[in-house]
Amino acid sequence: MKQRVFDKTEKRKEKEGFVPFPLDLLQYRHHPKFMKGAETLYMMIVHRYNSEKKCAFPSMKLLAADCATTESTIDKHIQSLESLGLLKVVRRPKGNLYVPMKPLSREDFFTQFPEVKAKYDKRYKKVEERREEKERYFAEIKSVHNSESDTQAGEATDFEDLPF
Repeated sequence: MKQRVFDKTEKRKEKEGFVPFPLDLLQYRHHPKFMKGAETLYMMIVHRYNSEKKCAFPSMKLLAADCATTESTIDKHIQSLESLGLLKVVRRPKGNLYVPMKPLSREDFFTQFPEVKAKYDKRYKKVEERREEKERYFAEIKSVHNSESDTQAGEATDFEDLPF
């Protein structure tokens, strides 16, 4: 079976089982309390959310199976999500109830966690510096390439023509 490219703009049938991913969740990755794998758990709880009952109530075993991890890891991820305000948990002997909370907007997140904003800015400053460095490099190559008059027939003459 041939796999197709995932086009996020393509209309989907409800039966395909897609859960909308809140992009505001992405900045939480930069918070030291946000554990790797916690966003998968968050999305599984969103997936299992019952809008009539206003909560999700999967067992720890089911969440661990959904996330391909252990119950102890799920417990740690729940604590992580709870500490950041992404999850409300009602603990009960017969099983917990989970209410996934909408992530803060980027602006509100960085207002609430200014120490994370500083680290975020530092990390993305390096990304921007690297991007600018690459642009200068490609501009230099392009100017050298364009100044050569002995271009072979069929040779790409512009970066837009290159196959990458």
